[in-house]
Amino acid sequence: RTSKNQPQSDVDAKAATISHLTSQKLELAMRPHNQFDNAVFTGNVRFRTDGPQPTESSAQKATLSFKGRNILTRIHAEQQVKLLQHQLSGSNQQDVAVAAPVLDMFVGDGNRLTQAYTTGPPEITISPEEGKLGARTRITADKFLARFDSLGQISQVHGDQHARVVTIEPPRNNVQQPDRVSTSDSIDAYFRPGTGIETL
Repeated sequence: RTSKNQPQSDVDAKAATISHLTSQKLELAMRPHNQFDNAVFTGNVRFRTDGPQPTESSAQKATLSFKGRNILTRIHAEQQVKLLQHQLSGSNQQDVAVAAPVLDMFVGDGNRLTQAYTTGPPEITISPEEGKLGARTRITADKFLARFDSLGQISQVHGDQHARVVTIEPPRNNVQQPDRVSTSDSIDAYFRPGTGIETL
């Protein structure tokens, strides 16, 4: 659903967003008038969103919560949870991957991520586009809170307690470079829309 006053770029981006979710088993809980209460997917759960910034997620179990007229509001994923977002525009293209035992994702307008937070020891990996050379960054902390912009792209990640950043540089002149490691009480990562991480 789009508004007449929305910028055309936002309308085009939302119109081009299509989501797919598959699993081995599905259980639905219904409310009166054929409205969904929740849907529980189990066994090799795969969630993919196509669009300007594609997102892929996987888990062994995912519970989707709805409100109103079957509007998706929340995804609770657990057991070997992984979320991967491809940053497709710009020259410095990156992939951002989040892995955690439990991941809660909140959905706005029924079709775009607004924020997500982890439970259990999580890890974020930021790597160059597949097939290209570049530094790979691995970020860990006790928990993460990620925020997404109006198009569903990751815009900020906050890591709290025992934050650790390891940057692995590619070899230079066939010489392996030492890892760069930093630790802190907390960490914030800011992303430039569509191109990847801008500031740590």
